[in-house]
Amino acid sequence: MTAFTKFLITLFIVSVTVSELSCKKSSDSEPPVISLSFSDKALEYVKLTEGKYFIYKNSVNAILDSVVVTESFLNSILTPKTPGSMIMIPAYYHERFRLKLSKFNGTTSTEWLYGIADIPFSYFSSDTAALQLQEADNSSLFYLSHSDQPALNIVVEGRSYLNVLLAVWENGLDISNPLYKKTLTYWAKGTGIIKREIISTGGTNITYSLIRNN
Repeated sequence: MTAFTKFLITLFIVSVTVSELSCKKSSDSEPPVISLSFSDKALEYVKLTEGKYFIYKNSVNAILDSVVVTESFLNSILTPKTPGSMIMIPAYYHERFRLKLSKFNGTTSTEWLYGIADIPFSYFSSDTAALQLQEADNSSLFYLSHSDQPALNIVVEGRSYLNVLLAVWENGLDISNPLYKKTLTYWAKGTGIIKREIISTGGTNITYSLIRNN
C-alpha cells in the first residue's frame, strides 16, 4: 500500500467520523417536538356540543333565559422555539379550547359567556395540563388540575347532580369596594353549567339556575 493510498484512507475515516459527530450534535440540539393536551376528565365538563341549549331561571326577575352553545372548539397550535434567551424553549404543540354561550331573545342574541383555555410552556414536565377556562377579564370559569379536586353533590331546581366541580373567582378587591365582584360557577360532567352566581358590591347579585337542557 502506497503512502498516498494510506493518506486517502485516513482522510476518508476522518471525514466519516466528523460527519457522524456533526449529525449527532445536530440531533442532540434539536429535541423532539413536545405535544401538550388537556386531560379527558376536564374536557368532559367543558367541551359541549355546539347547538346544545340551556334554560336558566334568572333570580332577579324569575325570567327564563335561553342560552345556546354557539362555539365549542378544540385545536392544537404549534408554537415555534424561541432562541436568544438564557433558556431555549423548544417548539411545542399545545391545545387551545374556546367556549361561547349566547343568550337568545327571539332572533336577537347576546354573549352570555365566552372563555378560552390555553397551555403555557411551563407544563413541559407533563403530558397533560390543567385546564383553566378564563374570560377576557381573566375571571376564571373553570379549573381542573392534575390532582383530583373535591367534587360536590348538589340539587338545582329539584334535580340532583353528582361530581359537580365549582370554580370560584374574585377580582381581588375588598368586599366593601363598590367594584368588588365574585363569581361561582358550578359544572356537571356531560351537562355543563348548572348554576352560576354573580356577586357584586356595587350591583345586583344574580343567580342563574338550570331548569332544563337538551
